[in-house]
Amino acid sequence: MNYQYQRSLSVGDDEIRLLQIEASSDPDSEIKCRLLTTPLGSAGRYIALSYCWGDPGIKGKIIVSQRSMMVTKNLISALQDLRSRGYLCIWADAVCINQSDLEERSQQILRMAGIYRSASKVVAYLHGATLSAAKLASALFLRIKDSEDVARKAREDYKRRKKRESDLAGTKKGKWPLFNRDQPKPRKLRRPERPHFQIDGHEHYVLSKLLSNPYWCRSWIIQEISTNTELEIIWGHQIFDLKSLIKVACLASESNGIRIPRQLAHIQDIDRIRTAQLTMRPHSILEVLPLTRNTRASEPRDRIYAILGVTSNGNILVPFPNYSLPDSAVNRDITVRMIQRTKSLDFVIFKHGEVGPWSHDWFSPKSFCDRRMQCFIKSSIHGYSEFSQIHYNASNKRVAEFEVRKTSLFVQGFVVDDIIQCSPTLSEALQGGLKTHSWKYIKEQNHRIGISESKRRKHSRALAWLLYGINLQHDFSTSYQVHVTVLGRLLKTLRESRKRENSLDFIKELIQWLCCCCEESFEIKGYPLTSWFTGKEGPLASYSNARINALTELHSNLGLQMRLGSTHHGHLGWFNRNTLPGDKIAIIFGCRFPAVLRKCGENRYCVVGEAVVQGLMFGEAMRKAQPTSIELVDLDLKT
Repeated sequence: MNYQYQRSLSVGDDEIRLLQIEASSDPDSEIKCRLLTTPLGSAGRYIALSYCWGDPGIKGKIIVSQRSMMVTKNLISALQDLRSRGYLCIWADAVCINQSDLEERSQQILRMAGIYRSASKVVAYLHGATLSAAKLASALFLRIKDSEDVARKAREDYKRRKKRESDLAGTKKGKWPLFNRDQPKPRKLRRPERPHFQIDGHEHYVLSKLLSNPYWCRSWIIQEISTNTELEIIWGHQIFDLKSLIKVACLASESNGIRIPRQLAHIQDIDRIRTAQLTMRPHSILEVLPLTRNTRASEPRDRIYAILGVTSNGNILVPFPNYSLPDSAVNRDITVRMIQRTKSLDFVIFKHGEVGPWSHDWFSPKSFCDRRMQCFIKSSIHGYSEFSQIHYNASNKRVAEFEVRKTSLFVQGFVVDDIIQCSPTLSEALQGGLKTHSWKYIKEQNHRIGISESKRRKHSRALAWLLYGINLQHDFSTSYQVHVTVLGRLLKTLRESRKRENSLDFIKELIQWLCCCCEESFEIKGYPLTSWFTGKEGPLASYSNARINALTELHSNLGLQMRLGSTHHGHLGWFNRNTLPGDKIAIIFGCRFPAVLRKCGENRYCVVGEAVVQGLMFGEAMRKAQPTSIELVDLDLKT
């Protein structure tokens, strides 16, 4: 008979369930146990298990209170390993939480940090290791530890001898006259060299396999291993320490240039979260989310729910985890709480994916990988009011004014301009790979004669500022050091650079992007983009480094896959990659960037993304502002 939970856990009594396993001399025998219900405060000593559930289609049977329960094979292996070590009182989420009871799951999520914190020890069980691989990894750890111990003793001996020689030198100079006497000339001490570790191919393979274990990408482990000082990592019946694992991996990556999987950086991020938690300085949820971008969960919302217990303000944004609401409703609720907390609507206009809901996609790892989003996160942590005048603030520091009605967000703002033309993105230009373009084609498209000097002077400064005078990826601030003269030399620099054998790939990519702009007839003020690169050129040697730096910045800005474009009123700017001609530019109170909106009805819009527009970044449009209520709707809900 299948196991049936007798009752739900009591919220008021802070109850949890513990798994009491029967001892067995046979390590491979069937798991027999019973569930005990107890208040967390009087649970006594128990082991909190952290593991990867594994394939839900591959299950086995355990016996709970003389009734069978189907669980994953990974859990059975973990329980058998713990039983062989004498750990008989266990907390394991798959058994100790009634997974079919959504309300109990939600309640227990709020307690999980306390459950792992109160355990006598947390055991992280990693499956998928052979006995020989685990032994080889353990021997590698011991060998490196012994080498580190020898090196540490050598450093301590060096410091001790150096201090002694310094004291003798001081005595010889008469620093202590009472003991002044002839002393032998001190020997020049040789600083001990840093130990060099040799790791063979087999050891590297085993270490890579340990670091690439699916366990490290599970969202829930961050909370599970970050709240308790006592942590054991078990892989193939061998015990490892997290700090030692990271240290060995870092040393191995320096050994003979051997590359260690990118997963090491993710494990280091997990260790940062754990260190902050154990030192009583937990990060905010905005700081933790970028660090967990490589995690995965069976349910998207678990990427948020899994870190609530290790953040300082997670309970404010998500006071109660809810599995009954759709993802869109949960995203909307978290976004509204974030707006209320930060008084900012930047979370609404920053879009990394396709045009869709106005709410931020909190469950997507990519939504926190954008560099400008990370800069916004840092600024939100330090406070919205700390921005100086050199930082972008299109709404002139006006805080968000908003109201939620059903699925729509009503904000205060005004439309300032229409977008009339957009360039291709860099990725669109590079579709199909790099091609060999004729320079003659660009020259034929270059109608430089028709641009008057006054028009060139006016628009060249704006274009230079957008192309290489700002760095879209690093911060929210502008750079006033724009060499307009450089703009006239960029084409010549590209032409000269492409002829060199060691020409960088980004030079070829820029040429291809310019050709694509010509092919799609992208123009500024009625002239091809390349026409603006042929003004007064100046001496050939002038600004040589500045020109290369300008091309580097231009390529960096194009790397964000934004579109260069122009507006009906003559503004130039960078626009979100989803932008189309006909979209509107709006200033929304609480947004530091202008917003690109797409009309969906009378004063109803869907959010396309953000923009950087020359002449609108410092509240210039607010001088003649006539704000009105703008309804932001989800694209799939518009009528």
